[in-house]
Amino acid sequence: KSGSLYTAAFYVLPGMKTFHDPARFLHLASFALAVMAGRGLDSLKARDGAKLALVCWAAVDLALFARTLNPTVSQVRFDAEVSRLANSLSGAGRVWNESERPIWRRFIDYRAIDSDPEPLSVLSSAVPNTPLLVGVRDAGGYEPVRRKDYDGFTDRKRAGVTDTLRWNRVGGLVRSHVSGSPRATIGDEAIPIERETADRVELLLPTGHSGGALVLRDVVAPGWHAAIDGSEVPIRRSRGVFRRVDVPGGAKRVNFWYAPTLVRIGLFLSLLAGGVLAFLSVVGDNAIHVRTFLRRRS
Repeated sequence: KSGSLYTAAFYVLPGMKTFHDPARFLHLASFALAVMAGRGLDSLKARDGAKLALVCWAAVDLALFARTLNPTVSQVRFDAEVSRLANSLSGAGRVWNESERPIWRRFIDYRAIDSDPEPLSVLSSAVPNTPLLVGVRDAGGYEPVRRKDYDGFTDRKRAGVTDTLRWNRVGGLVRSHVSGSPRATIGDEAIPIERETADRVELLLPTGHSGGALVLRDVVAPGWHAAIDGSEVPIRRSRGVFRRVDVPGGAKRVNFWYAPTLVRIGLFLSLLAGGVLAFLSVVGDNAIHVRTFLRRRS
């Protein structure tokens, strides 16, 4: 919620905006726990064999504990739910789920998923992001800290939505068709999407077009880049939310790709730190062997 500690961390801590929940806090918490565990293990006045036994015991304990964590359903039931979701969203282009809050209130406790006597679970409710499991684009998406400009945008038709979804505990998922705008346009002309992955969108422009503002109805976010015929161009905002690039007449292709700078910097620093730790480990072990050898000689 607005004003919470999590929201403050989202806007203040470097890199928090780059990772999606729950990775935003998991990568920080996991690192902190690993440091504390390593420090605690080093402080134990025990032999190496005892420390190894302690590590093995902790690993087994964590493995047993993790069995009860999400997902709590069996693989067979999970696959059945995905198939059910695929049937419910068959033929949909881009969906918008209007029942996100009721769904999360129902399934906020993961233990409720497997204890539900009906085969209707959180997956078949098409809670935001789950449509991606069956290749359907989700215009809503789940975000614990919603951007104000995006959260206030309610014009579904201009967002390129083809179907709106509503869910309730009794009737299940209800789908309604919406006659919306194409996902990518130059003026009033629809632009086909030639290829798309999770971090890349490639558009093929029609022959003989006169150029203009190309609008891709995907959210503007840090880390996205655009290129026209191989030359990188700035991404501007359309209606405060969507991606827009100015395309010259005769251009053939526009590509969008996701490559956040902070992730690359973090990867470089992680590799550098790993190399330094490996070097210090080797040097430290050799120094111990040298001191032991000299002590024995003396």
